[in-house]
Amino acid sequence: MLLSSFRRLVSNNLLASFSTSHEPPALFEYHNKVCKVILNRPKTLNAQNVEMIRLLQQELNKWNATDNTKVALFTGAGGKAFSVGGDIKFLYETREDPRADEMHDHIFREEYMLDHALSVMKPIQVAFWDGIVMGGGVGISVHAPVRIATEKSVFAMPEANIGLFTDCGAGYFFSRLRNNLGYFLGITAYRLKGEELLQTGLADYYIKSEKLKVLEKEIIEKTNAGTRVEDVKAIVEKYQEPIEKKKFAHEDFVKDIFGYETVDEIFQALKNTKQNREFADKLLATMDTHNPFSMKVIHEHIKRGADLDLKENLRNDFRLSQRFMRGTDFFEGTRCVLVDRHDKPRWVYPTLEEVPRQEVENYFEKLPPNLELNFTS
Repeated sequence: MLLSSFRRLVSNNLLASFSTSHEPPALFEYHNKVCKVILNRPKTLNAQNVEMIRLLQQELNKWNATDNTKVALFTGAGGKAFSVGGDIKFLYETREDPRADEMHDHIFREEYMLDHALSVMKPIQVAFWDGIVMGGGVGISVHAPVRIATEKSVFAMPEANIGLFTDCGAGYFFSRLRNNLGYFLGITAYRLKGEELLQTGLADYYIKSEKLKVLEKEIIEKTNAGTRVEDVKAIVEKYQEPIEKKKFAHEDFVKDIFGYETVDEIFQALKNTKQNREFADKLLATMDTHNPFSMKVIHEHIKRGADLDLKENLRNDFRLSQRFMRGTDFFEGTRCVLVDRHDKPRWVYPTLEEVPRQEVENYFEKLPPNLELNFTS
């Protein structure tokens, strides 16, 4: 226990030494029995750093300790993004620090524990996806019972592009999308926009951005000690826009192509299909830029995730995160995307055919008991 506390203290000091924040990365405004949560790093499109994660967890603990907060309304500052996900730049910049392993342990551990805590917290979470929502931004909001997309929404899990994997519970929520949409979104990092989030089942409502302020005001005014999820939904439904299409435009194509057992077969099916040729070529071009190992891990992650609850999926996330951090592909991919832009990454396994099946399976192996991700509730 003393050793664990000491390591936590050391890690906190290390993480703080890399902090560049000059104002709180998350703000909390209380009105009536509603807490409006503002993800407040607009210059980084509200990317989550460890300070933001800890502030959210601290506030969540307060919500659970009393009945004073019935609704937690999540928004993003700056007008462009809800949250683009984790602070990838920080992970890259600390790659050669002798204490990197410990920092990466704490960052991912706390992030995934927050994702789970938000999914089971006492207040009703309402997520305003008014802008870009990616990666970790999805993780802290996708389990909300009320997820609202607008015409400004852009959803993606683009981790394969930088040699990582779709984390933050993606094995859970992607595996539960219909018609292989989860495999499609995870492997290709396809960007859904506006109404498409509702059509795929990722969002619950589609509302014009200009109506959110009025909606927020009504939620605040009508929330009381007895407010239930059904009550919040009844308010939100009054503001939703009707949409003509009830399913994603390419859904039938995705159902057929992404139902194959391996990424290799999916890739080959995209090359051979005579249907929807333009769309298939677009997906092939995208997959050609992705890390082959990442795509295979993502496929396996979603496949396994269908039989696991959220906690077990997040445990897999943590195992994968630590092994990716100890590899080279993530840092190579990040270098090419964020540092030496337009440079072609040199992956460990350059093609799908070269990825060893055993190496993929090894990434899912349990960690030593003292390093596993364990939840307090």
